[in-house]
Amino acid sequence: MRNITTIALAVITCITATSSMATKTQKETYSIDENSLMVPNAEHVYSNSFETPPGTEWSRSDTNSTPNKKHTFLGDFGPETVQLKLQDLPTHRLLHLTFDLYLILTWDGSENWGPDVWSLDMGKDRRLINSTFNNCGFFSSNNTQTFPDWHPSSILYEGWTGATEKQSLGYISIWGKSKRTFTTDSVYHFDLLIPHSDSNLVFNFTSHCEDDKQDQSWGLDNVIIEAIPTPIALPKDGHRPLWQSLGGNDGMAAYRSMRVLVAAENEGVEFIKSHTDLGNGTAEKLLPLIEKLNAPSYADREQATQELIRLARPYHTFIAKMKEELNEPETSLRLTKVLSAITTGNAIAAQHLRQERVLHVMEAIGTAASKSLAEDLTANRRVLNWPVAPE
Repeated sequence: MRNITTIALAVITCITATSSMATKTQKETYSIDENSLMVPNAEHVYSNSFETPPGTEWSRSDTNSTPNKKHTFLGDFGPETVQLKLQDLPTHRLLHLTFDLYLILTWDGSENWGPDVWSLDMGKDRRLINSTFNNCGFFSSNNTQTFPDWHPSSILYEGWTGATEKQSLGYISIWGKSKRTFTTDSVYHFDLLIPHSDSNLVFNFTSHCEDDKQDQSWGLDNVIIEAIPTPIALPKDGHRPLWQSLGGNDGMAAYRSMRVLVAAENEGVEFIKSHTDLGNGTAEKLLPLIEKLNAPSYADREQATQELIRLARPYHTFIAKMKEELNEPETSLRLTKVLSAITTGNAIAAQHLRQERVLHVMEAIGTAASKSLAEDLTANRRVLNWPVAPE
């Protein structure tokens, strides 16, 4: 059998590239659970529960009460943008934003009469939320939304997924006859840590629905903003679950992982970059693993197989050609296993979903480094690594 390195050189073209690591910043570790980001040393910047109309920091000052009279809120609004502007913020590296989003009447989610999209952004190319929502969970034929993922998404969820409350505010919609009467409202509580260091800020809250507010409206309540002096640190013992969840079908778990990565700012970017390879780059690093596929030890052969499954997706063509060239039975059998693992429909779908979510994280971080990495991923100059255990 020809030398594996000789064979490899015949089927690959190596390129070189350099990448710079972001300057590390001293960080505090904040505890993170499913429902909130517990942040010490936060400095209060702004809060409003809209018991009275707000000031000029808001582009709209309309307030209203829910039909059940339990809440007064900013709104309700139709297909429009409501802007919050604040100035002279204290020195900070993160903003801690929490608020309640009230979705009122017949939000139709992603299918049939949708998409009904609501978004939060900080300006051009800096979206923090961009999802469809559905208040019609009682209809089996019109009951999907993209939240907790973004729109458009390769995965859809049932209406009200991730909602803090549903059908609790007292808004009623009627279809045709009175017997088709339903309560159509929901509340989503958002708790976000956002990289930001400017002394001024702008938040744009927007409904992209085509119908007017007699059909779909929205409002805001309990808006709180705090300034945080440093980014968070990623959990020390949770890197593999963090990466796995980005390709999983549990949307809320992926949402929490995305939120953590955004809050980690530069460390989040470097975490993603550490799980990428040069898209058209060298496959030489796979050669020691391919050689181990025929090692005397079963454990070594199995370990090499799993590592190839994790790393080989960007080099599928290379692996396929190596399998054709190599005639050693054990190596050929294991390369067949590798190819099967990285080309299954479920695995490809998971990797596609992971790429979508990673790009959303990079946009929400909004730094030069995150934008550069997003551009490389979009242009296939970098590609995401395969997980150790493919989905």
